Amino acid sequence: PDRDAAADVKVDTRQIAVALQAMMGGVDISKFKIDGQRYDIRVKADDSFRRDAEAIRRIVLRTPGGSRVEMGSVVDVVEGLGPNSIKRYNRMRSVTIMANVAPGIAVGDAAEKFGVLAKDVMKAYPGYQIAASGMTKIMNESFQYLMFALASSIVIIYLILAAQFESFIHPFTIMMTLPLAIVGVFLGLLLTGKTFSIFAIIGLIMLVGIVTRNGILLVDFANQQRAKGVPAHQAMLMAGPVRLRPILMTALAAMVGILPVALGLSEGGESRSGMGVAVIGGLLTSTLLTLFVIPTAYLTFEGIVRNLGLVRDRVYGLFQSDEREHS
Repeated sequence: PDRDAAADVKVDTRQIAVALQAMMGGVDISKFKIDGQRYDIRVKADDSFRRDAEAIRRIVLRTPGGSRVEMGSVVDVVEGLGPNSIKRYNRMRSVTIMANVAPGIAVGDAAEKFGVLAKDVMKAYPGYQIAASGMTKIMNESFQYLMFALASSIVIIYLILAAQFESFIHPFTIMMTLPLAIVGVFLGLLLTGKTFSIFAIIGLIMLVGIVTRNGILLVDFANQQRAKGVPAHQAMLMAGPVRLRPILMTALAAMVGILPVALGLSEGGESRSGMGVAVIGGLLTSTLLTLFVIPTAYLTFEGIVRNLGLVRDRVYGLFQSDEREHS
């Protein structure tokens, strides 16, 4: 458009664009309903008019004063090639590539393979960028939020355990069950052919609260025996047999409860089955290995604390002897 000429007759570029759209592309003015079906009523210029480039000059525009001017007086008509629409993403021109995932392939795996292929192709075109959108973007954001939730849950549970046991050491002993559960999560997903999906991460977050229960049962009983004067090694030997039954019963109840989700037999249950598999796998490995790892970790940390206490007492004794000599 010739902006100076359009300004002289008080016609803005929006009015010119609307007139072109109405005559060339058409505009919906109403809807027509018949036999339960609704149809758009679109008005546009005749094909013979739209095929003539010079016809654009004869389109009539109405000024705010009520007078009429032909479009040829405010635009220059030049034939050329160009897109019928310009799409933008983050205020930059963009081209959207859409694809459906083939059966049997996870969205994350497909997006990763496409990203590698696209980067190889884009090496020949510097200045261009690739950005995920649609379900891939939503999935990536969900993964970030869930990983933050996982880290937050670990920190919160540590703080709760530290307040409960009034110690900064015993929470580490109890939370040694978390790596054992993670091993079971990935092992279960591998054996069942499931992917590490969003639902699997949700199951992992659930495990953070479930598997620490086993360590709490062992450490709490051992601390009770320590308060009675029983040595650490003997206290943990007593805790194992006594706490074995509640550990197995609670783990078995949790696995049976989550089993329907893992089987995924309900409608849409296949997408959620990864959560059940992750919980069952994590419970299996953490329950079995807790009985061996937690006692070892408990005695190891107790030995470290005892040695640190001896060193502290020795240093304190040296300072006391120096003060007596100076006095």
